[in-house]
Amino acid sequence: MNAINYSEFMAVALHNMVLSILKSVETGGLPETNYFVMTFRTDHPGTELPDWLRAEYPHEMQIVMQHWFADLRVGQAGFWVTLNFNNNPETIYVPSAALTSFADPAAGVQFKFLSSNAKSDSSARVSGDGDAPQADGNDEDRGDQGVPAQVLSLDQFRKNTD
Repeated sequence: MNAINYSEFMAVALHNMVLSILKSVETGGLPETNYFVMTFRTDHPGTELPDWLRAEYPHEMQIVMQHWFADLRVGQAGFWVTLNFNNNPETIYVPSAALTSFADPAAGVQFKFLSSNAKSDSSARVSGDGDAPQADGNDEDRGDQGVPAQVLSLDQFRKNTD
């Protein structure tokens, strides 16, 4: 009998939680105090970006959803959103499996998905009251302010079988 892969279950649960959070924003709007900083793999299958963005970010990209975003639509496996890139509104699609991190710095929350390769997530790390990742300037007015990180590693909950 194989061991239960708790890291995989945790990663799936966190991806689904991010989609649930985005779904609540899709239906109810983003509260003024919150904003999201998300990093994702641009080379993950199913990720949809304009060619010029993919050329600029061939492997990974970070986006900010705060003051201006439009047309947020959340599906079962990912989300579409229109963001402003250098004064050019562009719609992108991000499969939830492509996410490598999600943060709401205003709430002091960060989810980091660890990956053994670019295409699949194998574990997750959760941070509460944590530093937000630094964004790439997609939203000039965001005012990133992090607070001290507190990282919870799943390794501390694994039973040692040695």
